[in-house]
Amino acid sequence: MDRIQELVLYGTDKRQSALRSLFEKAGIPTHTPEGYFPADIRCCDERESDITILLPVPCSEDVLESLFERIASGATVIGGRLPAWFVHKCKLQKIHVYDYMTSSSVAIHNAVATAEGAICEAISTSPWNLFQNKCLVMGYGRCGSVLADRLHRLGAVVYVSARDPQKRACAEVMGHKIYRPATDLSDCYFVFNTIPAPVLDASILSGLPKSTVIIDIASAPGGCDFAYCKEHGIQAALYPALPAKYAPKSSAQIIFNHLNEIFEIG
Repeated sequence: MDRIQELVLYGTDKRQSALRSLFEKAGIPTHTPEGYFPADIRCCDERESDITILLPVPCSEDVLESLFERIASGATVIGGRLPAWFVHKCKLQKIHVYDYMTSSSVAIHNAVATAEGAICEAISTSPWNLFQNKCLVMGYGRCGSVLADRLHRLGAVVYVSARDPQKRACAEVMGHKIYRPATDLSDCYFVFNTIPAPVLDASILSGLPKSTVIIDIASAPGGCDFAYCKEHGIQAALYPALPAKYAPKSSAQIIFNHLNEIFEIG
């Protein structure tokens, strides 16, 4: 890929701020969108067409729509978990797109930061200890497996819900219990969801005590019936961008190191 010559950095979270510092330390000039782009005009000169844009995770559809109207063919957009419609529109306009979350190494390291952040949210929200208490982890992919491992090491009794028999077997080998429809959840005070599909419905939620805390870390809109939880007094919320909140410098370094392998930096 081409060398990154200068960077327009969207977003003001701590991870983006840390990335700005890393790029500037490497000698790459960085700009804010407001200080770089002409207002409400599609950029069309040679300078803008060579620019690289680095987006935050997550990035709203409004921001993506606005960005698309401001950049020219030849520009490069870097982000994580970019929606298919945006990638398609950029390709039609000959705008280069790179999604670093398609990298297994970035996704795995990001899963660690996400798991640690989810546990921090659970501890700060619940009146119960994790130690010796039942935790349900929905999904056993990258985030789910790391999260289950961290909870197990903290002494929690971890139940894993996974459709794939191989993943269930892996979870059992790691010392976790397998959630089944007959599993008693009346003493389950922590639920962590990693599945971006409606998996936490009334059939599961109705069996939980009201003091349960639900930490949904799946991509929006998550996998929990939040309306049911609100109606029945169960504390549940979607927690996006946990790495940016709890480990911004580590997360920024992971992204920067990977981009340094893909692009020529410095």
